[in-house]
Amino acid sequence: MVEDGIEVRGRMHYLRGRVPAEFQSVETRREVNVSLKTRCPAEARAKGSARWFVLIREWQAALAAQKRPDSREVFDAAMVLLQDMSVPYRRLA
Repeated sequence: MVEDGIEVRGRMHYLRGRVPAEFQSVETRREVNVSLKTRCPAEARAKGSARWFVLIREWQAALAAQKRPDSREVFDAAMVLLQDMSVPYRRLA
């Protein structure tokens, strides 16, 4: 049974949901099915929400890159994605 995008298999929780139509050009899967690596329902809801948010950001960045690969919009989307993942941006120089 899937509730709020969280599916329980055995005792392990998984994030499960359909890829939104707007991102189907940049995502090959029709459905997302990712282990949340937890058995705790409350932790699964928190992890699932955070993981879905990151997936949306990744798809937005990929969509921007597909539309205009050399644009500032792609750079900005990548920067937001890095911030969401807590990865610092460092200049090459």
